[in-house]
Amino acid sequence: MKKQRLNNLIRIASLVIIICIFTLRFTVSAKPAFDNEVPFQSYTYWVDSYGNQLVNSKAMYKVKEVINVNSLGTNVFIQLSDMCTDSEGYVYLVDSDAKEITVINSEHKLESRFNSLTNKNGESIALTGPRGIYVSDKGNMYICDTAAGIVYVCNRNAQILSEIAAPDASILPDGFVYRPLKVAVDADGYTYVLSEGSYYGAMIYKPDGSFLGFYGANTVKSTVTQFLKNLWDKLTMTNEKRANSLKSIPYVFTDLCVDNGGFVYTVTGSTDYGKLQQGVLRRLSPIGVNIMQSDDVVFGDHVVGYDSVGSSRTQNLSNCVVDDDGFIYLSDTTSGNVYVYDGECNLLTAFGGGERSGTQNGVFTLPCAIDLYGEDIYVCDSSEMSVTIFTLTEYGKTVKSLQKETLAGNYSETMEGWKQVLSQDRNSQLAYVGIGKAALQEKDYETALEYSRLGLDRDTYERAYEQIRGDFLSRNFTLIFVLAVLLIATLIAVSVFIKKKHIRIKNQAVSFALGVNIHPFALFRQVREKKYGSIKIGLLFTVLFYISEVAKNDFGGFLFTSTSATNFNSIVILVRTAGAVLIWTVVNWMVSTLFGGLGKVREIFIVTTYSLTPMIIANVIYMICSNFMLGTEGAFLSVLMIVAEIYTVMLLCVGTMVTHDFSFGKFVVTALLSLLGLLLVVFLIAATIILVQQLYSFFSTIFYEIIYR
Repeated sequence: MKKQRLNNLIRIASLVIIICIFTLRFTVSAKPAFDNEVPFQSYTYWVDSYGNQLVNSKAMYKVKEVINVNSLGTNVFIQLSDMCTDSEGYVYLVDSDAKEITVINSEHKLESRFNSLTNKNGESIALTGPRGIYVSDKGNMYICDTAAGIVYVCNRNAQILSEIAAPDASILPDGFVYRPLKVAVDADGYTYVLSEGSYYGAMIYKPDGSFLGFYGANTVKSTVTQFLKNLWDKLTMTNEKRANSLKSIPYVFTDLCVDNGGFVYTVTGSTDYGKLQQGVLRRLSPIGVNIMQSDDVVFGDHVVGYDSVGSSRTQNLSNCVVDDDGFIYLSDTTSGNVYVYDGECNLLTAFGGGERSGTQNGVFTLPCAIDLYGEDIYVCDSSEMSVTIFTLTEYGKTVKSLQKETLAGNYSETMEGWKQVLSQDRNSQLAYVGIGKAALQEKDYETALEYSRLGLDRDTYERAYEQIRGDFLSRNFTLIFVLAVLLIATLIAVSVFIKKKHIRIKNQAVSFALGVNIHPFALFRQVREKKYGSIKIGLLFTVLFYISEVAKNDFGGFLFTSTSATNFNSIVILVRTAGAVLIWTVVNWMVSTLFGGLGKVREIFIVTTYSLTPMIIANVIYMICSNFMLGTEGAFLSVLMIVAEIYTVMLLCVGTMVTHDFSFGKFVVTALLSLLGLLLVVFLIAATIILVQQLYSFFSTIFYEIIYR
């Protein structure tokens, strides 16, 4: 008998393993046949509601030219800190250590170098510590002399036209020190100045040079944990402790720029909200409020990786510029990457890199500034003492032009263009989305459905599906109505027949397993008293629970799937379902035994698995209905799952109380302890896996060191 049970368990375990193998989803990403037009990597991210995946992409930019001391035929720069361009193609470099400004003409030849300015009286004013520069459309230079605490406004001949000095101390916050670092000017002549270390936002000066106030400061993000901590501090802190405590302050801006519409863009740089930089780019309204819908957007890389010493890398998106079409360009001083976004925060491309070891053209060691001239991107590297000029490839021109038209709502005009893009780069999510939108505008709903699904564009998919479903229902309403009536009539007839003939499920074990959902108190008591219930059926319910969860995620409607093809993992679902059942069974038995519980492992397992029936049924209904419903109709499915979860928990509570012969109070205590025990077991398993991985990495490193040395 024992041998037979062992064989049955082996068969069931084998079945579970086979199911796991066949339900694993493998994502195969075909590597596009890109040319060797550029020596650096170009990539983007496929963005979905449930994750982001890095994919290689065809290069949108290539190196046009590199400006350095060799090409200029001049002395070595000491420490470049900023750069800008003007409307005539001139390039202005700030050498902060040499305390001088270098002007390069439109042919990229040395025009002039100066370390002093001339005031209106003809006197020479030496630059003591310039850090930033901006050139207006009128050709005036705005030089931030950080050490002197002043912004000089001068012409190309280094003659001072005006000065932007510190406001009166009486209107500034206590302890504020005016150290201008970055400056930008809008078309109306308003000047925006970033002062080093200031978390009050940008300083605004009127065209006449008078101080207007602070503008657009970041806010401190508050979490539930931080709120509780602050509340506790208010209740328990003494005046002395309160005076010595550190106060959370907003992060300072690292750069700002102004678009042709007068809107100010700010970038914050690295934060400690996490290694991923979320919401660091903002577009500010005239009253300083972010209107870009960027607070939840991760800018830069979605996978930060590690540096050469194994530490997790923190991005520092410290430079920004925007072109006349609203495309935004960011540079990361940590990785050396350049990122190009459209006005809706879609990433067009990322390129450059270098990881602080720029060894070839197009990669960087320490980029300190980024600017534009026409469609060319200028990136200044303070470590390599160079300016790299990137120009659009033919592919890049096409993508940028098509995305501009797409954002403008001219979808139909972009259809053929996006198809050409896909023929060159199958990894372009923008192309799939663009074709889907164009097809929707042309009322080609089938094509819109296909491409919006490929491009993970749920909004376009829902609008196309709504039209297709509506057309189908209109054409087949009579047939659907007749079939629905026949189905209802058949169900009623079958129910009456079963009741009249007293038809019952002959298999007592199956009948018992299904009956606990209707009579949990009476039947769960028989699990302990009369040894009713079957481990085989319990294992079957566990397998069905796992399969239903996989099916809900894998075969559910596109609008309701909780995972994408790139982050789906059936092993995780197996651990979350079957693993949770087994751990709960063992932990609950251990805890309940300490409190005098009468239930055995077998009984707890049967009660737990039999309670899963509502979740299994709900998962199947969810999988089927989600393929026919719109996202706006998803409230029904949400309610369905909530009801199923509540009913499952109720069955589990009743079964556990009856099995252990516990009062409600004792049950609550043991249930909470069981949950804590379950979390502890999960933590120990995770810690063990991490430890094994680290040991493997340690010994593999030693092995390779011995082999190669």
